[in-house]
Amino acid sequence: MPDQRYLRLIEQRSQDFADHENMTLARLIRWFDQFNLHDQPMAGKILEVIDYFAIPRIRGMSKQLVDLVLAELSGAREDALYFIPVGGVYESSRVIARAIRDIQRRTRARWQICSMADVERLEPNEVDALIFVYDFSGTGNSLSTWWSEVEPLVLPKDAKIIVALLVLNDPARSAILQFADDVICIQELDDTHNAFSTSCCHFNDSDRNLLLKYCVRTGASRKYVKGYGDCGLLIAFKHGCPNNSLPLLWWESGTWESLFLRYGL
Repeated sequence: MPDQRYLRLIEQRSQDFADHENMTLARLIRWFDQFNLHDQPMAGKILEVIDYFAIPRIRGMSKQLVDLVLAELSGAREDALYFIPVGGVYESSRVIARAIRDIQRRTRARWQICSMADVERLEPNEVDALIFVYDFSGTGNSLSTWWSEVEPLVLPKDAKIIVALLVLNDPARSAILQFADDVICIQELDDTHNAFSTSCCHFNDSDRNLLLKYCVRTGASRKYVKGYGDCGLLIAFKHGCPNNSLPLLWWESGTWESLFLRYGL
């Protein structure tokens, strides 16, 4: 059972994470209890540092993202701007797409939200810009792989290509700019957000050694022990937790119960 001094923090964070699928106070306590008693200060520090994106925050950031994109494209024809969620029907970008669709309906905007199937049917003279929306990019690898699949459909439109993200981890920017004309984001993460970087003010060298010990304890494969791409992040969304975050948050195994689902609703 967690030390009494951490119960208030645990209760508060269970409320902060409440819209994450299967999140309960009991689940958070079980996660916390996986830390040895003398390591509970570290568990408490992790809970304090986690940056969680609940639905109200995602909706607010989505509105900001639309405003930034429209400002960037102020000289374009409004009805020739197309917002496209990256990935399939179950991808996290659909959460953002729903928020953007609500904005479109409320404002009666003339810009469109469409799928890649819709893009394929568009004539070049109908398109000024294609805006691909996504929640988060940690290394840019997933988006680069996605681009290799859709490039033959997109390039013939001869339109400006923008990738618009709620959250961008700085190392991903250069990878995305290999195929996009511009990257627009609301929140950008840098080395100070990597728990294993000496630039991160939340953890000292002793903390980092302890973090690594518990990341290994999760049973995560080597490429995920420090978060995919060694990103070392502590972030999660209502709809899931990126694998660039420490496996302490999302890895599920016989030796570790995750705090967040890797993929949620």
